[in-house]
Amino acid sequence: MAFSTTCRSVERVLNQSRKDDRATGRKKRSADQVNLHLRAIESEYGKAAAVKALGSCDRYSELLEGSMVHDLRSILTPPISTERRPERLTTQLVAT
Repeated sequence: MAFSTTCRSVERVLNQSRKDDRATGRKKRSADQVNLHLRAIESEYGKAAAVKALGSCDRYSELLEGSMVHDLRSILTPPISTERRPERLTTQLVAT
């Protein structure tokens, strides 16, 4: 029951975010636009700078993806109640 409520909450937030994006008229950056920016960097600063910029973009996107996955897991994973905990964890909690 809590899981379905959480899913509906996430859906509401995503829908509101989509509405906000349309309302403000923000453009989504596509892969083509990123490639155009990299070509501009390459023509202005050289191939080495473009390769470094691409590496930085890749690393930054990995960090963002990891953070988003962590946040989504914490939202979608129900907390472990004392009834569902393994016996040894419950015993350790009682002993302390």
